[in-house]
Amino acid sequence: MTATLLDTGDFQLRNEVDNRILWRSFDYPTNVLLPSMKLGTDHRTGRNWKLTSWLRDGIFDLGAFTLSWETNGENSQRLIIRQRRGQPYWTSGHLNNQTFEFTKFTKVYMYNLSSAYDNEDRYFSYYGSNAHTPMWILNANGQIVEGDYDELLKCKRPN
Repeated sequence: MTATLLDTGDFQLRNEVDNRILWRSFDYPTNVLLPSMKLGTDHRTGRNWKLTSWLRDGIFDLGAFTLSWETNGENSQRLIIRQRRGQPYWTSGHLNNQTFEFTKFTKVYMYNLSSAYDNEDRYFSYYGSNAHTPMWILNANGQIVEGDYDELLKCKRPN
């Protein structure tokens, strides 16, 4: 068995005998979404990919918010943040293979969206444009904020 951290940020365990992936971190998202990670559902395995906020910054317990990709037919797809009891907190509105503007402070970043809607997969993924591909973080306040790897490394475990 080998363990590999790919350039995408996906950590994989692979059986060297048959080259089969046994486990991959992208299948078990936490509060961070990296470019090419998926939010949605794999109908073959029943796996549901969604983000869950932390309780507080630096406190890794499950928080009150989730970010998921919801579909209501092929032409009605959206990102949605829900509160702990499932109540909608924020929605992107309907998205379908287009670009998405994300504003942070005074900068506006554009993302290229990718989605799949078929019998096997229903998911959302994003890619940055103009060589800007930060991670999205679902913070403890239920907001999607941009982050970078340096920011993620600054997080400390509680004493």
